[in-house]
Amino acid sequence: MRGLEVGTLPLRGVLVTNGSLHRLPRWATAQATDPYLSLMDAMPSGGRLVFRTDSRVLELDVLLTGLKLADQPAQMPTFDLVLDGRRVSTETATDQVTLHAKGIGDIEVLPGAPTTVHFALPGLINQRVEVWLPHRSKVQLLAARIDAGASLLELEETRPRWVHYGSSISQCLEARRPTETWPGVAARLSRLELINLGLGGQCMVDQFVARTIRDLPADLISLELGVNVVAEATMRERTFRAAVHGFLDTIRDGHPTTSVLLITPFLCPAAEDVAGPLTIDQELRFIGTGTSDLTMRRVREVLAEVFDQRADRHLRLMDGLSLLGLADAHHLYDNLHPDADGYLLIGRRFHEQLGKVRPASAGPQASHRSR
Repeated sequence: MRGLEVGTLPLRGVLVTNGSLHRLPRWATAQATDPYLSLMDAMPSGGRLVFRTDSRVLELDVLLTGLKLADQPAQMPTFDLVLDGRRVSTETATDQVTLHAKGIGDIEVLPGAPTTVHFALPGLINQRVEVWLPHRSKVQLLAARIDAGASLLELEETRPRWVHYGSSISQCLEARRPTETWPGVAARLSRLELINLGLGGQCMVDQFVARTIRDLPADLISLELGVNVVAEATMRERTFRAAVHGFLDTIRDGHPTTSVLLITPFLCPAAEDVAGPLTIDQELRFIGTGTSDLTMRRVREVLAEVFDQRADRHLRLMDGLSLLGLADAHHLYDNLHPDADGYLLIGRRFHEQLGKVRPASAGPQASHRSR
């Protein structure tokens, strides 16, 4: 076997610092003090290795850290192997460190050890190989190996680049495997190069995210906004409206003509007509408390008003209820988050609607190794 330099691995959708993966630059997360942001950022939803190789094996030594909520069963991280766009296998890690969140502020660290994940490859140098990384675990790459004498070549990407920002409903912790997050499903169906900035509980229309998107090459940008703002009651209508305008203004500083898709909230029975913040009832279902002034219904109206006010011919609006609406409520196991089948449904519907709202691209912009 031949060892590979971890820092030179052909990663997409993630940045790497000393082997640890994250999706936002370090300067960005340094501007927030919420440790949950750092945790979500370090879970590489949509992150992947993309390359060509004549090796018949790839081995990754990794240290993984997952999240276990209350009494829900812990799930081992999975990696998806995709060859020329077709998923051929899912490899499950055998160990991880587990952060057991027993309640608000009550987290127990359950120890785990590094593990090796083994991928059997066809050994065809002209074949596109993708390894989709875990979407619900932190990943630290410790070592990588291929067959002795084999080559591993980075691909020059020709697919249009899609940068997406959203909430836990875009990070998709409940998805069965990495390729079945809804952005992952949509990207593969639409043949887009995905950067997923879906951050569970952390989609607060932060300027450091807007500046990150401003500085990324992109052919399509989509923004799923409002869910976390309502759920945590972090803004009133007055500040939310201004924040969305400011977020779009910042993106336009770097992308004056890039197609930007504004996605209104999906169905959320917990807060359709009752304002946040959200709390959890005895059945572990989310419910609104009514102490703020923003409901999901009002957020949709505000986003539509922002869309109308801007008169931006490169801005598009997509109704989140067309992706997951009232007829799909059975997919919302806790009144807020979709189940695994719900994410598949959203991904397929987004792909179907994308051609109706996205103008023809002039072609992908220049990419760089770490993204």
